[in-house]
Amino acid sequence: MDTIFKSFAILISVISTVVNSFVIVIVFQARHPRAVNILIANWSLLTCISSIGTIFYFGDGDKYIQGPWTCPFISFLRNWLANMYPLHVLAIVYESCCQLQPRSGNLLLLRTVGLCWILSGIGAAPYLFGTTFSRSGGDGEIITEKCAKVPIFNNVVLCIIVETVRALLFHLGAPAYMSFLLYKWRGKLKYIKTLKVARNPVTLEKWKRVRFIFAYTVFFIVLWVPFGLVFSWYQVFRRSSPSAEDATTNTISSTTAGTFFSCGIALFYVYILFSPVIVLWTGDTRLRQQFMTICNKNGMNHLNNGQVKTISFANSCSRVESFSITKADNIKGLFSVSCYNIEDQIIDPVQCLENRKVELLI
Repeated sequence: MDTIFKSFAILISVISTVVNSFVIVIVFQARHPRAVNILIANWSLLTCISSIGTIFYFGDGDKYIQGPWTCPFISFLRNWLANMYPLHVLAIVYESCCQLQPRSGNLLLLRTVGLCWILSGIGAAPYLFGTTFSRSGGDGEIITEKCAKVPIFNNVVLCIIVETVRALLFHLGAPAYMSFLLYKWRGKLKYIKTLKVARNPVTLEKWKRVRFIFAYTVFFIVLWVPFGLVFSWYQVFRRSSPSAEDATTNTISSTTAGTFFSCGIALFYVYILFSPVIVLWTGDTRLRQQFMTICNKNGMNHLNNGQVKTISFANSCSRVESFSITKADNIKGLFSVSCYNIEDQIIDPVQCLENRKVELLI
């Protein structure tokens, strides 16, 4: 069973690394990417680092770097990444809420991203003093070397205090603030839907994107809070009773309930790794169009009055609307078309279109 789960984790991590790397490329290939998309790209970067760490861990790569100096750093890095996850989701929710009101400028992305990384690092700093390098095995026995978790500064009470503060900040505090933002802006989201401006395609697209992020946040809170509490309790248990770790693992693995528990952890792991892709793909129509442009350079299909018109356009044009055939000889007077760039600004169709021909598929 352990071999199956290790193989599954490595396979999923490899797929996640490739997909999230592609998300980063898709976001930053745009001339002026949205602020929320930049935050999602940073989220994908975090997921890529976590996936690579998982591949390294389950591929037994840790044994090549374990040592008195590297063990504390490995523990710090893992807790650092775990702390950053809810903060990144909180930053995305906050930016989405800011889109529902007029504002003088964009969210200060560098400060927001930097703050997420710094706060997470501060929260993980105590774990530099909670991991040691242990070596077991005497004469004639196989020498086993591994990183062992111990109480922070060898003080169980201090370990409990640190984990409690961490749970309150990262596992309860961040989701609680997300809930506050959802409660504060839910009325605004409903009100915008009733306005005439909501009929504008750009406004409607933004409204749908924010609504989806709100729905995802509710689902995230429901899953993350119990996971965070269990994770914090498990951290205290492992550090206060390191000798009971192997016995507990064997007991869980040998029961049916333990199998279901492991399957649940595996599903949650898949959800964590692919969340940035789901949020970006489902919530951003224009980015999906850019994805189709990259995958298919020859054109894009548009449905109009029962006829599919295949046209080719450059990367500078993210949407084409108001399409109608007038002539069929060259680009001058060929069709009436409105082209929009990534900032929803109308641009010249001649600058937008690459191909001078239109193919009608009846």
